[in-house]
Amino acid sequence: MRQKGQITSPNELAPLKVLIASEKPRLIGIDGMNGVGKSRRIARHLGLPVIALDDFLLGNGEFIGGIKYAALRAAIGSAERPAIVEGCCLLAVLAQIDVSIDLHVYARRVSDGGLWYERDVGEGDDPDHALKVERAIARSVRGSRTGLPFDLIRYHAIYRPAQRADIIVDLVERPAD
Repeated sequence: MRQKGQITSPNELAPLKVLIASEKPRLIGIDGMNGVGKSRRIARHLGLPVIALDDFLLGNGEFIGGIKYAALRAAIGSAERPAIVEGCCLLAVLAQIDVSIDLHVYARRVSDGGLWYERDVGEGDDPDHALKVERAIARSVRGSRTGLPFDLIRYHAIYRPAQRADIIVDLVERPAD
């Protein structure tokens, strides 16, 4: 099993590039919460073809249930290798089309001091914590339990992607450009 690593700056992606060059993964997955910088701050700097899950959304207000899975499978199947597939709830989406990745990168939004902002929702110490948060949010908004916020909570509670990742990239939150 590959030794897990952590990169504390997107400006220091050299170790990830070296790992990609040495291990030659055919399909690299970049996972993380919405808006963390998976495509803008990591994928585009690796110089590989990128397949973004957001490009396959139906626009029906759902995320995992709103992916054009046949089109996604075709895009992954026809992509030049190595390639990157990136997006929220990555492992759950890829499980729907029976696709596995060779290298799993998880991007975390952190403060200057290294605090992971979404840790409580993402992967707190209590495995049931995220589902409790989901129920509390649902009660407060009195809406359906669908859409990206709820998919992210369920996904992190079930798949625990940061714990399963080969590499974690900490992206320091910075003001909008």
